[in-house]
Amino acid sequence: TYIDSIDVRSLAIKIGDYVQLFTQQGGLRPFGVGMLFGGLDQTGPSLQFVDPGGGVVSCKAKAMGEGDSEAIAFLKEKYTEELTTDEMVEIAKEAIKKASRDTELSDENIAIEIMPYKA
Repeated sequence: TYIDSIDVRSLAIKIGDYVQLFTQQGGLRPFGVGMLFGGLDQTGPSLQFVDPGGGVVSCKAKAMGEGDSEAIAFLKEKYTEELTTDEMVEIAKEAIKKASRDTELSDENIAIEIMPYKA
């Protein structure tokens, strides 16, 4: 129903199916973007990547952009299960800067929002 919440993976799959429908019917990728959906739901923490063709992959960490391989290597080096929220935010900002190699980014023009979890 419209009142029920949706878990992160199910949301990503629904979006992926929608994107894939356009890819299948027209042979094109009209959206042309990868999307990351992250959240904490009844199944626990979840990060889902929807590729431009509609495929969905579960990840612990993910980066997109010209410098994505550098950003992913950085995330692999820095990520641990014991990180605090503040530490995760700082690591995420640095990974965003690495993935956006040719774009001038700073802490002032990167916004990360932390939303409280409500069961």
